[in-house]
Amino acid sequence: MAREIGISEFSVRTIVKKNLKLKFLKLQKSQHLNDQKCKVRLLRCRRLLHKRDAQFHKKVLFSDEKFFSVEQAHNVQNDRVLSSGSSETNKKGRVVLRTQKPSGIMVWAEVLAKGKTSLVFVEDGIKINANN
Repeated sequence: MAREIGISEFSVRTIVKKNLKLKFLKLQKSQHLNDQKCKVRLLRCRRLLHKRDAQFHKKVLFSDEKFFSVEQAHNVQNDRVLSSGSSETNKKGRVVLRTQKPSGIMVWAEVLAKGKTSLVFVEDGIKINANN
């Protein structure tokens, strides 16, 4: 936009923020819901609200699993390395290595109204599903 108008990028930002009172926002991912999916969600929510009055929440069980990898955590937007040149930067750890299937461990647990289960460490190759 700045190139097309022929002014500096800073001037464009100032105009957009101060004069037009607009904000620069990142695009966000969201679930695509068509009319049918919206109706199904509404029906399920109404059923849950109806059951809520009958102490239904005390019978609900939440379970989840998490894979803990041994690979280095990497945030593309926030992780930075200060350096005077690219050769020095690579020595400081600019490159974050990744593997196709990293080593790690899968952990599974449940939470109920009365408490929680102990952690279950899942063996390699086992998939978490209704049977397992």
